[in-house]
Amino acid sequence: MISFRRLALRVFQETGGAARAHVGELGKRMLIRRILEQRRTEFKIFNRAAKQPGFADSLASILSEFKMYQISPDVLSKGQGSIKGEDDKSDLAEKLDDLKLIYNDFEDYLRGRFTDPDDYLNLLAEKLGSCTLVQDSEIYIDGFNGFTPQEFSVIDKLLITARRVTVTLCLDPMLITDGIDQANMFHPTVETYNRLRQIALRQNIKEEPSINLFQSYRFKCPGIAHLEKIFYIPQKLVTPIQVWN
Repeated sequence: MISFRRLALRVFQETGGAARAHVGELGKRMLIRRILEQRRTEFKIFNRAAKQPGFADSLASILSEFKMYQISPDVLSKGQGSIKGEDDKSDLAEKLDDLKLIYNDFEDYLRGRFTDPDDYLNLLAEKLGSCTLVQDSEIYIDGFNGFTPQEFSVIDKLLITARRVTVTLCLDPMLITDGIDQANMFHPTVETYNRLRQIALRQNIKEEPSINLFQSYRFKCPGIAHLEKIFYIPQKLVTPIQVWN
């Protein structure tokens, strides 16, 4: 049982990509502080915030989310351009300009020197096609109710590389056939199910019939099993049970 990142490291061992030094969280924050100091006079919004303690930590988290959702500096430029078209003096457009400046400097410094762990999944998606370890494997993806764009990219490549891919989702099949309101807590999981089917259809991957597990084997304690079963049922419809330890 391995995570997406651990799978990436296994694949890199076979296909290459792990030789370059990896920059850690502390190293990223040191680099961002350096960029803030060098670019402080050029910022439109961040010129004051650049001096504040903890600001580099916040920016490191933002850059990690950008990569997780595959938002590149070019995507920021397009967003900035569309905002400027509506309001040339928008604070949001200027903030995006500052972020793009930091992001570009961050990527320029790492390029050819270090590998950012936040890029592992993008690199994994590129390398999967030439990995014999995955080609001979049956992949089971369990414990998720949704995936980031990076993870969807990896699953996309797994579907055309691995022998077989099985994904488990905590979802009542009736919600798929009958439709679901956006306020329903299972709506994101239904969206994940639909996105996976779209990927399989685009890749011309045959979808096997779903296996619906209506009996829970996860909980050995009868009380916990009963709680899981009736947790989202209206209270007036619930039948109390007595549990003895």
